[in-house]
Amino acid sequence: MYLKIGNGYDHLWNLNKKKDYYVYIKDEESGRSMKIATTQKHVVIYSMNYANGPILYDGQPERVRYGICFETQKPPIGRNQVFLEESILRPGEKYYHVTEYKFDIVK
Repeated sequence: MYLKIGNGYDHLWNLNKKKDYYVYIKDEESGRSMKIATTQKHVVIYSMNYANGPILYDGQPERVRYGICFETQKPPIGRNQVFLEESILRPGEKYYHVTEYKFDIVK
């Protein structure tokens, strides 16, 4: 249902570290893969749900779900300010996080 409302993914995922990476995605056709490791506790996955049609570098028009984005971040504050305390950086607080992307070809 939510994929229909948003026309695709635009969702926050909570990360539970069980391996040396949090996110793994692979294109079965080409074998390209990507792993993401991060110190953040959340990732928003966005699947290019809307396209306004500019021409891309290969001469093809932009299309819905031609790309995917992984945004490691603090959670949005949300309805009823659920994540307010976790999401606001207060004066004097330091903000430091690392996100690493590893690309590979898997045969």
